[in-house]
Amino acid sequence: MPYRFAFLCVMLACSFLPVFSQSAVAPANNPSTANPAQNQPPTFHATSRLVLVDVVVTGKKGEFVRNLKPADFTVLEDGRPQSITAFAAHMASASPQPPPKMQLPEHQYTNYNAPPPDHPITIILLDMLNTLITERPYAREQMLKFLRAMPPGQPIALFTLSGTLRMVQGFTQSSDALTAAAKSVLDKNENAHLHTTEADLEDAEATDADLAAMAGRLPASAVALSEGLIAEQQYQLDVRVRSTLGCLKALAQSVAGYPGRKNLIWLAGDFPVALGPEVDSDPRLSSRLLYQSEVHETSGLLASSQIAVYPIDVRGLEIIGAGLGSRRAQTAVQRSRVLDAQWNTQFTMKEIAKETGGEAFYNQNDLSRLMQRSLDEGTNYYTVAYVPENHDWNGRYRKIEVKLAMSDLKVRHRSGYFAFAEKSSDRNSAVRLLAAAMQPTVPESTRLLMKVQVLPPDTNRKTVSIDFAVSPADLAFTDGPDQHKLTTVDFMAVALDRNLREAAEISNTVDANLRPQTYDGVLKTGFPGHLELDLKPGKYVLRLGAIDRNNEKIGTVDVPMNVPAETAQK
Repeated sequence: MPYRFAFLCVMLACSFLPVFSQSAVAPANNPSTANPAQNQPPTFHATSRLVLVDVVVTGKKGEFVRNLKPADFTVLEDGRPQSITAFAAHMASASPQPPPKMQLPEHQYTNYNAPPPDHPITIILLDMLNTLITERPYAREQMLKFLRAMPPGQPIALFTLSGTLRMVQGFTQSSDALTAAAKSVLDKNENAHLHTTEADLEDAEATDADLAAMAGRLPASAVALSEGLIAEQQYQLDVRVRSTLGCLKALAQSVAGYPGRKNLIWLAGDFPVALGPEVDSDPRLSSRLLYQSEVHETSGLLASSQIAVYPIDVRGLEIIGAGLGSRRAQTAVQRSRVLDAQWNTQFTMKEIAKETGGEAFYNQNDLSRLMQRSLDEGTNYYTVAYVPENHDWNGRYRKIEVKLAMSDLKVRHRSGYFAFAEKSSDRNSAVRLLAAAMQPTVPESTRLLMKVQVLPPDTNRKTVSIDFAVSPADLAFTDGPDQHKLTTVDFMAVALDRNLREAAEISNTVDANLRPQTYDGVLKTGFPGHLELDLKPGKYVLRLGAIDRNNEKIGTVDVPMNVPAETAQK
């Protein structure tokens, strides 16, 4: 899958159609001495298929090492040196500034949000789907402790995962807002049916033996009971794996439009998915091969969105093999299952961190300190980009290694990527993917940056008029005859009432065959789309979306809409 390295600046002019611009990346100056223009996030002009690697460099005491130059780095792909084509240093300012406010004319909206110029964004994911109810209160308590003491200038968003992904609080630097949002999270234990533990297996066997003794019959075979519950565990795991992968994909789609590194702090009691190539070869993880294609796709989305994952095991200090003794002697099979589960969780955590450039934390009780450590590490880093010498996009895994001239420094970065070719969709697949992103519980997607103008009905028009301008830098154009440029973009609008029920829906497809002059205009003003939505009087939230069939990138934006009764009557 190609990696996106362009930060798109939406030029907010008085006219509707925006201008999207790019410029080449240059080494970043020291934030403490750079002027405001120099301190803006670097932008990458992607004319080839680049690979972007965020690199954290620390010294002997764990401190970030500053003032490194491109010549200090050597990048290897599958052991072969690569030429660094772009380089930037990202260092937090000692006096962080709030992000610039978006100023849009009336009736205009965008899914682009200007980030703070000197801090990467951080996502906290409280995962209740993969955490037992007995472990959630401590995780929530530690998260609140971290949020109350969070340093200023850090843009953080709070998400939860239960049955679906939910954004509890969008990106903010306010500790009070994040703390209030975290307190509002209600634990309904709606996923209790997806957790059969080893203790449950033992209790089922013991209960059957007790009931059998009371009824004067022989108890069921312990092996038969275990096999039945293990089958149930496998079903539960399948549900959690697929839901978790869907969550990670939605997160990647949601924050892809933000420039630079994103740090994902993932709080959970179990991590059912691993991302690296080791999953495909380790015999102890053979069941994971069922999800191989989805895992590889998720890994590519996280990489292209520059998300570094910091998984934190909320169970705290555990001793491998502890808890094996119980009121009943365990069988060798039961002991093996417990040990395998403990090994599996830690292996998975380490693989997730290694594949994304983060760090895994387990067997530690001070979760708030680990969250702060994750935040500190992901704040200062270097970015190197290169065009791979290997142009065979065969989907195989390619290992990345970054070396420094100074051998006493520690380097952390993602360990590789799957070299997928550009992925395209037919109409049915595109509609399905876009419809999934249009669900009200899914956060806005920013892989396609766009600006929309939404005009309510008036005396001359009975419908809601919706005009799109999609960033052309996010679209994949193909070459046609006579120097024409070709692409296909599907547009969709869904109106949700105050109960989040669908009230109306409309879609349209634009098959573009652009002459050179028209294509040049699109590069300056955006790729256009238009929809007319018929709505009854009332208050709605419109979710507006677009998908490029050539690369499956999606953009969505939410727009409030009020259709007054008197306008509709006229």
